[in-house]
Amino acid sequence: MIPSDPQHPGGDGDPFAVSHPAPPLIEARALCRRTPAGLPFLEVGQLALYPGDRVAIEGPSGAGKSLLLRALALLDPLDDGQLLWCGQPIRGEDTPRHRARVSYLPQRAHHPAPTVEASLQLPYQWGAHQDQSFNRALAMEWLGAWGRDPEFLKAKPTHLSGGEAQMVSLIRTLLLAPTLLLLDECTAAMDPLATQTAEVLLENWLAADSGRALVWVSHDPAQRHRMTRRARTMRSGQLQPVEGGQ
Repeated sequence: MIPSDPQHPGGDGDPFAVSHPAPPLIEARALCRRTPAGLPFLEVGQLALYPGDRVAIEGPSGAGKSLLLRALALLDPLDDGQLLWCGQPIRGEDTPRHRARVSYLPQRAHHPAPTVEASLQLPYQWGAHQDQSFNRALAMEWLGAWGRDPEFLKAKPTHLSGGEAQMVSLIRTLLLAPTLLLLDECTAAMDPLATQTAEVLLENWLAADSGRALVWVSHDPAQRHRMTRRARTMRSGQLQPVEGGQ
């Protein structure tokens, strides 16, 4: 099992974090979302993610794992708590910038565009990414790793298999060069060979910049063991140490 805190618990107030000399890349403090009746359905007391971190989020379906990732990406409103980036509180006006450096990749790929290439180009129309440009050559290099040729860019997203749709989503996200990746079963529809290719791509993405980090929700224990270094678990909307962890 991946340890919840391999050697030095207690970094920067998170009782399950690895001790680290640098401030957290992102830190969540007392995050909470409530139902209309006022009952909490997501509670995160403390979570610190550091440059180079590779953290698995475990737990049964419906435990709140996706809600946690969406909260870290500021995609859903929070009722209480605070997010900090490199030690600085993230204010409302910082949200677009935050979404440019933190990418959430859901399990169900969404491609509201007529072709694969148009889908890959879509984010550059958004304010957070208007200072970037689509790198077609790099997109083709990565697609080539999956055995796809330039004709694939002309394919209709509605004709893609589930694994191909996830492949395109992963490439679209990595082309934006985020600092923190929040991966939500992002290879679940891929076959083993395609999954291996995705994992190599993500390993290369991490190796290219020591300041990057990822959080991975996966129901595959072998994948979690390969791709992450420590873990937390979700139970009934609450973030906890992994059972059996130190």
